[in-house]
Amino acid sequence: MKKVFILLTVLSSLVFATEYKVVFDLMSGDANKISKNLITNIALLKEHYKKQDDTLKVAVVISGDAYKFFVEDIAHSPYASSPNQDLINHELEPRFKQLVNQGTEFKVCAKGMASRGITEVSLYDYAVPAFNKTAALIEYQNAGYAYIPLN
Repeated sequence: MKKVFILLTVLSSLVFATEYKVVFDLMSGDANKISKNLITNIALLKEHYKKQDDTLKVAVVISGDAYKFFVEDIAHSPYASSPNQDLINHELEPRFKQLVNQGTEFKVCAKGMASRGITEVSLYDYAVPAFNKTAALIEYQNAGYAYIPLN
């Protein structure tokens, strides 16, 4: 009888668990803002929903000044002359990768990449080009993701 009760409790928690979804529209070129308002915030939100036996699906659409944080080969990019960009990326990249390991998707606006001379091969492997920012945001929002801008 005790096993049946435990099984029913587990099954009911699965049935009543909620899946939340959020898409961050990342445009900021400020590493501190990205660290605090994106990376740390995602980690806190994931923990919050996990404590409630819910889940959080996260997507990040990258455009504007945020491209530079997703370029692996800084020396051969438009950001080669940006002071300390290599060091900043070296600090952020493992944190982004941890988010990827937890299911976060990173989509990069391919139209903006082209206009800035950023090639797909210069990106970190987890930063996947999308047709453009608007199309990616439309697709995520139509799939039920809440929209959060991060300028």
